[in-house]
Order: sequence, then C-alpha cells, then structure tokens
Amino acid sequence: MKYISALLLVSSMWYPQQKPNANQTKEQTVDLIFPYNGSSVDWKTIEKQDDKLKQEFIAHHPANFNDSYNGYMHPGSEIRAEPVKLKNAIHIIDVNGNGKNDIVYEGSGGWETNKVFIFLNTAEGFKRIFYDWQYVAKLEFKDNKLWRLYTYNPGCCADYMVFNKIFEFDFINYPHFFKEIYSTSYYKHTQLSKSYLDKPIKFSVLEDSCKLRTEPQIGDRDSLILFGSNVHMGNDAGRIAKGAIGRAIATQADTRGNVWWLVEMDLHAKISGDVFYNEMSENDLSGKVGWINGKAAKVIE
Repeated sequence: MKYISALLLVSSMWYPQQKPNANQTKEQTVDLIFPYNGSSVDWKTIEKQDDKLKQEFIAHHPANFNDSYNGYMHPGSEIRAEPVKLKNAIHIIDVNGNGKNDIVYEGSGGWETNKVFIFLNTAEGFKRIFYDWQYVAKLEFKDNKLWRLYTYNPGCCADYMVFNKIFEFDFINYPHFFKEIYSTSYYKHTQLSKSYLDKPIKFSVLEDSCKLRTEPQIGDRDSLILFGSNVHMGNDAGRIAKGAIGRAIATQADTRGNVWWLVEMDLHAKISGDVFYNEMSENDLSGKVGWINGKAAKVIE
C-alpha cells in the first residue's frame, strides 16, 4: 500500500471531524523540525492511570474502532485473544483540558498497519476526532490541552518511504479540531543527521537536475531498492529543478571538504525521478528530504 510523501508546512484550513488527512492548500508557515532521531513516546510520563475508563472504552467502543479491536481480540477465530496488548495500546489523557479523561490510541489497525486515534469522552459516548497512520513520535501540550501531535509512518510490507507529520489542535472550533502544519518524507535508508540547525536555512537551487541524495556523498554506483525487484541506480532519490525552494536543517562535510546540506524541499518544488511516492493519493502535495551539495544552493530570506 502506498502512503503520503513529505514536507508540508500547511495552511489554516481545519480538518473536519474524523476525516483523515484530506487534501488542502498547503504552504510553508512554521520553522518546526521533526524529531527525526527521536524515539517513540514514553507514555508512562504523560498518561493517567484509569483502568476503569480503559475497560469501559473496550466494552463500549464505537464502530470505527472495530478493526483495531478485532486486531487484538480476534472474535470468531481460533487465534488467542490479546487483551493485555489491547489495553496497553490505549492511553488515558485529558486531551481538550476539560477535566474529563479521553483516549489516545496507538496500536493495531486490524491489518498490517498500526493506527493512531484520538477519542473524546463525551456525554454521547466516545467520539473519534483524529486518525492517522502508524505511530506517535511526540506530543506537546499548551494550557493543559493537546497542542501538537507528531506522527511517523515507516511504511509497511514492501513500502520503502518514511512519512512524518505534525498536527496542531484547537478545541475551540468544534467540530474542526486540528490541522496538519508540517509533513516530511524520505527514502527509508536516507542517512539522517545526528544534530540539527537551531533555525532552518531557506534557499533556492542554483542548477537544474540537482541531485537529492540519500547520503552526504556522491554514490552514482550505489542502488536503491524499490517495489518488487525494481532498482534505482545511484543514491539520488530525485533530481531538483533550478529555482526550487527548500530549507536546510543540517550540514555535514565529507572527506573531500564538500559541505552537504540535509534539506526539506518545498512541496511545490519540481523533483523528477522514480523513487518518491505519495502516502494516500496523487493529490497530496508534499516535499522531499535528502542531501544536496551546498554549492548548488543560494541562501534566501
């Protein structure tokens, strides 16, 4: 299954309740950098202990949680139920700051992929307000409410792309609770940096067909494994058109003294090649992540 691709620093259009990642007009608006080298969330440091609410949710979960429930409990089959794993995938957090505990779920989606859900605990029952693929990388709170949620999708099965997103929440505009403000993607074996710039450097590309590489070095004899038996020769995941805009988030010098930039390209940047694909549909505009030679870029304001 193909998922969405990369860098989205997006607009102020709020997603409708329960609608996952709808297409919208997107633009660069923030200087956030995804925690690429970060580990998964330590839920014990942020979740509340409320086993009674977990059991209530499991027993009376809404229909749009059925696949995830079945992924652990396997009703009607001979596969052993896994109630402990289901319980551990459910996290108790007061998401909207109203003093009432809600549900953040990170676990089986019922098929090959994991899902991330948020259910508000309402007088009418548990109401799903958010859903995305795979895992939670980070949560940020503001005024005792969930403010930003970082998710990452390392793909499933034969997928070879990694997708990262940041969502910003506003519980005032019911039922439009969140918007996607950032998204990046890259080939799964892309070398990431050990440290990042305090502030990204905005730039434009000076040469046509600038190679966006998976490593901070020239590797034209290397190969990238794609779907099935397909192979892309060279460590260039794409070729960037002259004038394309992006931002550098890290730098690294090679043994010859060349300075490479780890970049996130603007979602409107023209990049050719057969490596990148979108996460959900062709309408999900996004940018790409990789390394370019710093000599091929001009810093802009």
